[in-house]
Amino acid sequence: MMFALQTFSLILTVTGLTHGFDYYPPDNICPDSSWIYRPIIGKCYHLEGSSSFPDSKRGGNSVNQDQILAKLETPEETNEFIASMLYFGNMESVWIDGNSSYNLFTYTVIPDSSSDRWTVSWEPTQGNPSDSYPYLLQYSVKPCPEPGNAFNRDTMLLNPYRPYPYNTLTVECKEGLTFSNSTVDAPFEGTIDPDLELLQVRCGFRMGSDELVFYHSTQQLPECVEFKCSNESIPLANTAGAEKTSSRYSYNESVFAQCAPGYVNSKNRSTQTVEVKCGAKGVWSPKTPCAKIECNMSELSEMVPRHGRLSSALTPDGYKKPAKLFNEFPMYGNIISIKCDTNYIFSDRSNSKEVRCTTKQGSDTEPEYQGYGATVLPATWSCVPTTCKYEDVIIKPEYSMQPYFLVLNSTPDYVNLTRHTGQPYSLGATIRFFCLPNYTTVQGFQDYNITCNDPGDWSPQLVGCIESHGRIAKSVTGRFEGTVTESASAKQLGSIMIAVIAVLVVLIFLLDMVTAKRDVKSLSRNWRLQKKRILAARKSKQTNMDNVGVGDFLAELMTADAVPDMKQD
Repeated sequence: MMFALQTFSLILTVTGLTHGFDYYPPDNICPDSSWIYRPIIGKCYHLEGSSSFPDSKRGGNSVNQDQILAKLETPEETNEFIASMLYFGNMESVWIDGNSSYNLFTYTVIPDSSSDRWTVSWEPTQGNPSDSYPYLLQYSVKPCPEPGNAFNRDTMLLNPYRPYPYNTLTVECKEGLTFSNSTVDAPFEGTIDPDLELLQVRCGFRMGSDELVFYHSTQQLPECVEFKCSNESIPLANTAGAEKTSSRYSYNESVFAQCAPGYVNSKNRSTQTVEVKCGAKGVWSPKTPCAKIECNMSELSEMVPRHGRLSSALTPDGYKKPAKLFNEFPMYGNIISIKCDTNYIFSDRSNSKEVRCTTKQGSDTEPEYQGYGATVLPATWSCVPTTCKYEDVIIKPEYSMQPYFLVLNSTPDYVNLTRHTGQPYSLGATIRFFCLPNYTTVQGFQDYNITCNDPGDWSPQLVGCIESHGRIAKSVTGRFEGTVTESASAKQLGSIMIAVIAVLVVLIFLLDMVTAKRDVKSLSRNWRLQKKRILAARKSKQTNMDNVGVGDFLAELMTADAVPDMKQD
């Protein structure tokens, strides 16, 4: 079975046949020197003369069981087959070993004038078996045996797997494994090639022999060991965190987490549970397990009426996305503004509609749009030409205006009216009002104009006229000037303030008097107490003095009686 010849019966284009005329000596590889060797696929080709299709099949099988009519089973085989025909200089169609739907291979070569490449178009067809066409014999070359030098088929592989002569291959660890950092010198076995790098091997013949072997570098292949993923590098952005049961995880081990509100599993948007797995080379996968919830862009586009547009989107963090980023509008939490084009307003006279991307009630994962503010869904609004309400420019008695006015509304001339027609005024309509005698506008004019502007507002607003007190002078800056007078309200306010201050002064004085009286009483009481203490102290001292005098007198008497007795003895 052929990979694409069976699947596609159309002309295919193949560019860049980099091995078009590369020559590899067929000695010890192909049956003889008339064959061309293609190392990428490990096959030799030989061009044979023209014959019928049955004869080409018999010719391929009668000479040698290893030499058969060429088959094309992979894209690489097709490219190398075409390169071989280019080498032989054959541009004719050739027989190939196909199936019931094709047996003839036709190709054309178109050189690229700007480079050394070609564009090759080829097509498999069903030829008449009795017609004569050349054909190519195919011979499969024996592959090199398994490499030595500590190559371990259980943990290592060759990439690309082309174990044929003249191919240099790279040794890789299988998925989930990586090379250790330790290396030692390779044992000398007659298969060392100093030009090869550590992880390279080359299929070739042993020196002085027809034996096919893999040559290797001067160092022995390092051991393939299991990858470990660090728990510090687990991608948990936009999640509620995860329970880390280990400091390092083995290949294919998983950690589960829950996405944060507004986020869902990036691979399965119907759930917020995510699985982060330790992958090859110690890298966690996926790198972004949680993705922001997105509302349907088509639904949003259907809400935009004719003469309307998506204006902006306010993100939850307060950033306002401009209209040019409309593809980012339908994200969870965004408040999206829909506005009418210039000179248009919504039929309910609002300036904009706001909808918010959120989730359905009772769901954390299913998105939907909801009206925001005064906006109600489903959307039934439309954009209509801008108009202004006549109700906003009705003359009221307190306005002190003439009962008539001039209107310029989609007509070349003003129309004199005494009342409105009851219909909105179109965009750009102008109305001129007039003040009563002895009244003027704030600017001092007898009349003034107002205009209907976008988005449906009168400018300036209609206000009444004021009583005229003569012409008000203006300064050079345009400000009104007049005599500076003190208003009655200011005088009243001044009187009130004076009265309040006087009351405060009286209250403070009375408070001071009360405090002074209390202090005088306290001082008087303290003075009386102190006086009593002084008198009591004096009386106690006098009593002590009296007691001392009596004792001395008695002692003198006793001494006087004793002295004469002593003299008589």
